[in-house]
Formats: sequence, structure tokens, C-alpha cells
Amino acid sequence: MTYYVADIGLARDLLGYQPQVSLDEGIRRAVAWSRGEERAG
Repeated sequence: MTYYVADIGLARDLLGYQPQVSLDEGIRRAVAWSRGEERAG
């Protein structure tokens, strides 16, 4: 089984990256987009 862990530590440290949406919200948006709910408009 493949297991992935997202770690933004390096991007945060080197680039000052901070996500603007939570992981849960990002997943919700991605699912909505893939279903065409966000592309229809």
C-alpha cells in the first residue's frame, strides 16, 4: 500500500509559503471542480 504525507515545511521555510485554505476545504473544492460544479459557471 502506498502512503503519502504532505509536508510543506521546506516550502514554508524557504519561500514563506502558507496555505490559504485548509486541507478539508481544498479537498472539497477539488471534488466540486472534478464534478464540474466549479467549471460550469
